Amino acid sequence: MPQNNGQVPTKPYNRANATDSKRLESFPQKPAVEERVPDLLVNSGDCSICFSSRLNDKLPEVICKNKVCENCYHVECLYEWLMSVNARRFFSDVVGLCPNCEKNITCPIPK
Repeated sequence: MPQNNGQVPTKPYNRANATDSKRLESFPQKPAVEERVPDLLVNSGDCSICFSSRLNDKLPEVICKNKVCENCYHVECLYEWLMSVNARRFFSDVVGLCPNCEKNITCPIPK
């Protein structure tokens, strides 16, 4: 009696099933995106500092401009972070380094 050593038996590959045109036609297709969505906040998700999608009923508003990073932050979270690491204030903004990629990031001073 053959032993399977805890492995799940698999069905043999059947090329006829893999190319069945009816199955391929019924498979849902991802819609083609013609251009990048300018509002990244719709798909942004959570703040990279507090790991929450909402803070005081606000979504993350600041996005790192570094294309490799593009992390999102609540204004309040990023402001507190930047002020704790001695960022510079310029009029109504604070400029410092992104908590993730350490490239320059600007945050408005919360009201």
